[in-house]
Amino acid sequence: MKKVILIITASVFCLLLTAFTVQTIINWQIDNTTAQAKFAIGHTKGYFTGVKGDISFDKNDLPGSFFNCTIDVATVKTGAEGRDKHLLTADFFDVAKYPLMTFRSSKVEKDAQSFIATGDLTIKDSTKQIHIFFTFDDNKDKEVFKGQFTIDRNDYGVGKPEKGKPTAWGGTPAIQPDPILITLEIPVDKK
Repeated sequence: MKKVILIITASVFCLLLTAFTVQTIINWQIDNTTAQAKFAIGHTKGYFTGVKGDISFDKNDLPGSFFNCTIDVATVKTGAEGRDKHLLTADFFDVAKYPLMTFRSSKVEKDAQSFIATGDLTIKDSTKQIHIFFTFDDNKDKEVFKGQFTIDRNDYGVGKPEKGKPTAWGGTPAIQPDPILITLEIPVDKK
């Protein structure tokens, strides 16, 4: 009987100790007026605004941190109105059918230089796992997440695939990778 009471008492003590050591994850509100996802493909540069989502991040609790964000595709700007309109058509983003791009993290880690958010990026009807390398600047008036990653637009069916040069043996040219560098700057406030 004494063993049972001792086990129950120890279990209750461990449970209470755990309850007092759990850290509270910090929830962040995205500043939608200034948040941007910039992109560069070849000589074309542009950006998306319309960044929304849920961010829970604590650099001392990375397993409890997550990103669940969307970008309104219709907010694309490249500096050329005609090109912006064309990007919204079925030739590229097909905004009538797919109005949002989404990113949902599955884990957040840290390496020597930065944090890494691994998760699924969905553009149109394609979902691929990506790694976003980012920093978190909390030393100014406004906290800011800054990140960068590269994707291949062909993986997401954005634009027509670019064919490579014919092979020396006359084979069908392979689809050339068409990398797009994405740079994120997401100012946030504590909720």
